[in-house]
Amino acid sequence: ADHSALPTGVLPKSPVPLAPDLVGTDLQMPMMSGLEMAARLRAFAATAHVPVIMLTARGYIASEEELAKPNIRQLMPKPFGAAQLLERVQATLATFGNSARAAA
Repeated sequence: ADHSALPTGVLPKSPVPLAPDLVGTDLQMPMMSGLEMAARLRAFAATAHVPVIMLTARGYIASEEELAKPNIRQLMPKPFGAAQLLERVQATLATFGNSARAAA
């Protein structure tokens, strides 16, 4: 389903038919925080298993428990390079991708 027409920050009432393998998001967004978005994804059975990589400019520090609850698997402080991001994406998919797909 194409949700590109949705206003910024609005999630569909039901998740998309095919859940993504991974979500990358910023902590600070205009309509909701990345933490809130990750928690909303976690609330739907179809997307609850999807690992999230959270990007932050704040030097945000969180406990493993705080990050795991909304399924945030990596926290990346800015600035970072494309190679670093790709490395984190590959590592996250290698670690959580297979179990995430099995849960779907």
